[in-house]
Amino acid sequence: MIIHEISLNLDDNLKLIKNRFGDSDDIQFDYFQLNTLNSTPIKTMAVVISGLADKDQIHPSVITPLLQHIFDPTTSILEEAQNQIIIKNTTCFHELEPCLNMLLQGGIALFFEGLDESLVINAPALPERSIEEPGFEMSVRGSHEGFVESLGTNIALIRKRIKDPRLRFHPCEFGSITHTKLVIAYIEGLTALELLNYVLQKLQSIELDSITSSGEIEQIIEDNPWSIFSTIGNTEKPDRAAALLTEGRIIILVDGDPTALYGPHLFIEAVQGVEDYSSRPYYATLLRILRFISLPVSVLTPSLYISATNFHKEMVPLALIPSFQGFNEKAPFPVSFEILIMLIGFELVREAGIRLPKTVGSAVSIVGALILGQVSVDAGLMTPPAIIVVAISIISGFLLTSIADVVSILRFIYLLNASVFGLFGVIMVTLVTFTHVVSLTSFGVSFMAPLVPLYFSDWKDTIIRMPIRFFRKRPHSIPVQQQTRIKNLPKREGHP
Repeated sequence: MIIHEISLNLDDNLKLIKNRFGDSDDIQFDYFQLNTLNSTPIKTMAVVISGLADKDQIHPSVITPLLQHIFDPTTSILEEAQNQIIIKNTTCFHELEPCLNMLLQGGIALFFEGLDESLVINAPALPERSIEEPGFEMSVRGSHEGFVESLGTNIALIRKRIKDPRLRFHPCEFGSITHTKLVIAYIEGLTALELLNYVLQKLQSIELDSITSSGEIEQIIEDNPWSIFSTIGNTEKPDRAAALLTEGRIIILVDGDPTALYGPHLFIEAVQGVEDYSSRPYYATLLRILRFISLPVSVLTPSLYISATNFHKEMVPLALIPSFQGFNEKAPFPVSFEILIMLIGFELVREAGIRLPKTVGSAVSIVGALILGQVSVDAGLMTPPAIIVVAISIISGFLLTSIADVVSILRFIYLLNASVFGLFGVIMVTLVTFTHVVSLTSFGVSFMAPLVPLYFSDWKDTIIRMPIRFFRKRPHSIPVQQQTRIKNLPKREGHP
């Protein structure tokens, strides 16, 4: 890219700016003159991009103070201007390109006749959504704040929770067109250096035109891009991001996206809830066990039903054989096709409920499922056992929102193999899935830790959540520089 020096002539600077931005209506130019002691005014041009700079600050905080001041031509005009402007976040540029980049970030650029240097005042007024609770990470007990699209606000939400000067936010910029800002958050002295270097090397090798979301970054830097399992976690809750940072993990924030990425991410976190650590350990453990059980139930129930009815009828209890046989004889479609149609129908209804407006989406999800299910049974298109099996599978999947996409894909894979090979196909897919999951890594850390490799000391916070008193050491599954987390606690009553 050609670098243009700022000209002494305002008209030349105007032509260069218009050449770069074209005839865009949002580029606004304002001319005024600065008074001097020798009565020779200094012609000045102010350039702003409408919608990016704060209009309420342009005249009262920038232009009006300059018009009221009398400049001394024998001194530095720029220094005098900086002293008079109320907003003190100013930068001087000799080149046009960095000046225009500041304009695109909400700056106000001042060009002076006879000076080959511009003054840019940082006064952004970008539209920002108010802080509210994320829709997919609702919590009953704990913080109800969520990240927004503003990178500065998200950094402040984390900084508010971690008041430690060792908290670092390493800035990056990607996209030769979008110039998207990205921040890598970590705690110096806690996060393992090899982990930080691993992430930085991956990010530094990125060269592309545009980045518009954190999802694109996730797909670029993950260790296993061809896997259906996501090895990089995501969250919209700043309290969870802060907790992950204190475990030695790395958080990635992308400007314009409320979703924060984090790693290393472990598979066991799929059964761990947002507010597990805000609740007492007994109920949190019960919920984790239910989530853990719901995974095989949601994935395997349709395929096991097909295997039992088509290939291995000895798997069906004797009391249920007459009713199952009677329903299947009246069914117009094979059991495999019947289950497949219902699962596809559920995916359609769920997608419609998510994409439609909230007032309409919930009605479509509930009414659509009830009407379709009831009418299908009354018309003889579907059998009641098949509907019960699909309903159990779907309801169980609702407990695993963080891996809902993986559960849906696995459900179809198991279904197709069970339809062709029966229980043998289910076993083979299970072995392949286990082998694949064990081979995955997240930022170089085993995805299945602390199960594979085995870190028995970390089992106190996997499916079973022990009391906080037992978490004196940080998990060995995540490499850190400082292992001790709890140094001292009050003694329990009646114990030495």
